[in-house]
Amino acid sequence: MGEIGHVSLRDLIVTPEQDCFLDAKATLQEPGLLQTTVRRDEDGFHIVLPGKPDYSTQSVVKGMDVLAIASIAVSKREMVSPVG
Repeated sequence: MGEIGHVSLRDLIVTPEQDCFLDAKATLQEPGLLQTTVRRDEDGFHIVLPGKPDYSTQSVVKGMDVLAIASIAVSKREMVSPVG
């Protein structure tokens, strides 16, 4: 709770319905150009993207270990999409 870390942009999962999740098996990384900042608080996981990336969607299948995202913002603090 209250910690901040960084994971790869590839660890962000967006479904065809535009629901957003983090891969629960993501490995923490050093901050860098292609990393996403993740903060956890009492509302859940909050993501800050380094920009507005292009992405393709992925279905979440039964048994897939994912974490729901409470909010997404870009690094300039512009809100992209509140989730939940």
